[in-house]
Amino acid sequence: MDCTASTSPSTFSFIDSDFKDEPDNTLKCPICLEEFDVPKFLSCCGRSICHANDLLKSEKDAINESLKNTKPKLICEQCDQDMYVDTVYCCVRCDPKKKICSHCVIKDHKLHEIEDITYVPKEEREELVTDITKKVGNIENLTFDSDDFKKCLELTSANYRKAKDILKEVVIDDYQTRDDIERKLSKAKKIIIRVKKDYVNILKLKESIATLERELEVDVSERI
Repeated sequence: MDCTASTSPSTFSFIDSDFKDEPDNTLKCPICLEEFDVPKFLSCCGRSICHANDLLKSEKDAINESLKNTKPKLICEQCDQDMYVDTVYCCVRCDPKKKICSHCVIKDHKLHEIEDITYVPKEEREELVTDITKKVGNIENLTFDSDDFKKCLELTSANYRKAKDILKEVVIDDYQTRDDIERKLSKAKKIIIRVKKDYVNILKLKESIATLERELEVDVSERI
């Protein structure tokens, strides 16, 4: 019996076509599934990616680093250095209102009770501001024709705008503690109280002048 292996062309042809149908994934980039142009070795996992995806990875890393650098910052109240808003602390033992960075925590507050700084949500800040502004009334609607009274009104309005700017800051700044907000609201309240008193005085003067103008319009001979 002849036991030699067949070497017919048809046999080799069948084996050859079988290998052609089997894809060689070792030559493909696992990200884009295209054949490598210039393979790049990843030290983190030992796999390879193509040059094009390596460039994309580098660009994304640069963007992530850029976003990190644009994260809002505060000033440490102990060392005066910048600190990210999500890494702000306070020492309950020394001063729970003082915002400090992680470096100062390690350096000067070892074994102290340390807490994360918490910020007041925007919805609550808006409610606090609304509670103040709704008490102001219609003081913005007062107008005068006299230049002198216009000047008084402008000065009083400037003070009112200052209070509004403080209240606006309370709403738009997302990184404020309750102490920060209470301090700003207290300042705004004092300004608004003073402004309301000034407006009342101006309004009284306006009414007095209006009465005087009506009297002056009457012929002088009738008033004698």
